[in-house]
Formats: sequence, C-alpha cells, structure tokens
Amino acid sequence: MTKNETTATEATKAEESTANRRRWLAWLAAASSVAAILAALNDVHAFWKFAMGLFERERNECSLSMDQLGGQAYIETRNDALDSSCSTEHYPDGEYAKYYEFELARAATVTMEMTSRDVDSWLVLRSGSSPGIEVLEKDDDGGDGVDARIERSLDAGTYTIETTTVLPGETGDFTLTVTVDLMEECSLSMGMLGRRAYIHDALDGSCRTAHYQDGEYAKYYEFTLDRPATVIMEMTSQNVNSRLALRSESSPGSAEELAEENGDGEDGGRARIERSLDLGTYTIEATTLSAGETGDFTLTVDRTDVGCSLSIGSLERTDTDIETRNGTLDGSCSSEYYSAGEYAMYYEFTLDREATVTMEMTSPDVDSWLALRKGPRPGRSEEQEERVLLEENDDGGDGVDARIERSLDAGIYTIETTTWRPGETGDYTLTVTVDPLQ
Repeated sequence: MTKNETTATEATKAEESTANRRRWLAWLAAASSVAAILAALNDVHAFWKFAMGLFERERNECSLSMDQLGGQAYIETRNDALDSSCSTEHYPDGEYAKYYEFELARAATVTMEMTSRDVDSWLVLRSGSSPGIEVLEKDDDGGDGVDARIERSLDAGTYTIETTTVLPGETGDFTLTVTVDLMEECSLSMGMLGRRAYIHDALDGSCRTAHYQDGEYAKYYEFTLDRPATVIMEMTSQNVNSRLALRSESSPGSAEELAEENGDGEDGGRARIERSLDLGTYTIEATTLSAGETGDFTLTVDRTDVGCSLSIGSLERTDTDIETRNGTLDGSCSSEYYSAGEYAMYYEFTLDREATVTMEMTSPDVDSWLALRKGPRPGRSEEQEERVLLEENDDGGDGVDARIERSLDAGIYTIETTTWRPGETGDYTLTVTVDPLQ
C-alpha cells in the first residue's frame, strides 16, 4: 500500500470514527430523553399512587363494613353523620353519602331504616362491594315522616347500603338500622297446633333475638290455630333463666308482645304463658332474661279448644245427686290424652266431701270410652297441677256403653268422654250420679 493509499485509509477510518462518535452521542442523547420520560412517568405513577392513597383513605372513612350478617335474626344499628367530607359516588348534584357494605351467608329478608332529625333521608340498596354496583331498590319516605325504609328478600352475597339525602348539600346526624332475618336455623314451624307439642332445643349463640337489644339469644316457634283455643306455653331449663314471649304473625313475630313471662328467683329456669287465642298464626320466642346465656331447654305447648272443656260445678249436696249432659263428638275437639285421632269432651266437677260417683256414657252412634282423672280439666290455669288417671272403661255399661263407679275423696276431678276407635262421631249422653258416704 502506498503512502497516499495509507493516508486515504486513515482518513476514511477517521471519518468513520467521527461518525461512530456522533451516533454514540446521539444514542446517549436519545437514551437520556427516554430516561427523562421514564423518570417523569415514574413520578406521575408515584403521584398517582399518592393521590389514590389519599382517595382510598378518604373512601375508607366514607365506606364502612358491617361484616357478615349470617345465621340468625340480627339487628345492626349505626349512628353516623353526613358532612362535606364524604360525597356521593353515584349522584352528581352535590349530595353527601356514607356507604355500608354487608355480606349475607344465606338468603334472608333484610330491612333497612334511615332515620334523622336533620336531613331528608334517602336510602339506596346496591349489589356488590362498596360503593355498590347495580341499584336493587331505593326509597325516600318509606319510613315515618321523611325517614327512608327498604325491606327486601336477598340471596346470599355482598351488598352495599348508600345513606344519602334527597336534596344536595344536606348535613346532619342519622341512624341506620339493619334487621336481618335468617330464620332457617333459628325458627321452627309447628304447623297446625295439635293437642300437645314437646320441643327439646338449645340456645348456643348462633341465633340472636330479633326483638331484645341486650345480646340475648333466641329461638322462634311458629304455630297456627284453625279455631279459638286456650294455649299454655312453658319453657323449662336447668341452664338458663327462661324468658317466653308470645307474638302475633309469622316468625319471628311482630314487635308487639301479646304476652311475656320471665323466670325469676329459685324457679328462674321456668317461664309459663297461658292465653286464650283466636284462630290465626302466632310465634313463641324462647329466650333468656340476661344477655349471653346459653344452654338446653324444653318447650311444652298445650292446646285446649274453647267449648271442649266444660264444668259440671260443685256437687255439694248431702243427698244422691244426678247430673246429665248431652253432647256430640263431631271432630271439632280432639282428645288431649289419646293420640290416635280420637275426639273428646271434658267435664270437670268438684266434691266437697267423700262420695261414691257413678259415670255412664251411652250412645247410639259411637263405641263409648270413659276416663276419670284427678285434677282440673284441660285449659284451666291449674295446668301445673298433676293430673292422675284413676280409671278408664270401654264396655262396662250395656252393649258398647261405658261405665265407671268409684269412691272418691273431696277434690277436683275430670271426666273424658271419647271413643274406642279413632275418628268416631255422634251423639251421646253422660250421666253422673253422686252418693255421699255417710
């Protein structure tokens, strides 16, 4: 290679080197610009995270959790206030709002009430987590005055209640009350009430009362009467201080009590209600006198139809006395003691002295059956007094008529007129002869 060629080659290499340096500098400039952009983007991201953090903190103060409301009849109450710190997320006119998220473990009837002396209440129930998605129901004045109220059956899931106002900019205190009735495990239907029902159950903390506010647990028992009757309810327990309440309507019953009885003192484990009721549906609440009590209990429910239990009165005469009663077994009065489907009537009488008493039941229609018991007739307030079966008879009289003759001390007795076979109906005559012993 000549000197000139060498010089040309070196010049070419120098030019290439210069070009490479220029490309390198350009790449560095571009890289710096990208880095600046990325840094800026990173700052924006950081700013966005900071802003969202503030938003989340603000949102968390405006969106509250009521946790899972499940497995019981339950009342949740929140006292709160609307002010400019929490704006509605759904209405554009400047209303303030608070959000309450809750979860249902199973289907339930939920009642929401927003009451306030300061604002015109507006309630919105939405599906999903706070602040909610789809509007399920909304209300303005469904409660008293300008208070809002929503009652709705809901499936298991997550829901959000929005508490806000009708007019923009309203501020003030309010109370939100949410009643959740999850009665599958806490309520038992007794159906059409028969002559007697025994229920053994327990209060274990899974079912809270729907009517008392101090933290008591409760179970509910719904029954129906197809005709007027005297109903005696008794709750006994060795573990809790019993409290019984009788309420109208289906479980858990109306807020208004028809009757209430509390156990107290040495007999605190026993509560008893006796009440004459018209046909209809009723609910018994079995709960406790004090909050948080748990333990087993027994509920006994006795029914005596009005007109099925009669009084012959006091047989105080010194001479032989004969009392005659004509009756009919027509299916309206079931036996309180025989459970195969027999119909029956009851006759109570009182002896003021020892006597021999002869009872005869005659009928052209039924195969008569008589039973004599010591104690008051069914439905009397002396229900707690023990009734003792003294004697029963099928064919002690003529044919299929029934007859009992027995010496009795002074006291109260009851005669049951019924039949040998279940479901028999027809007319009969009861004759009671009293011979005082000399």
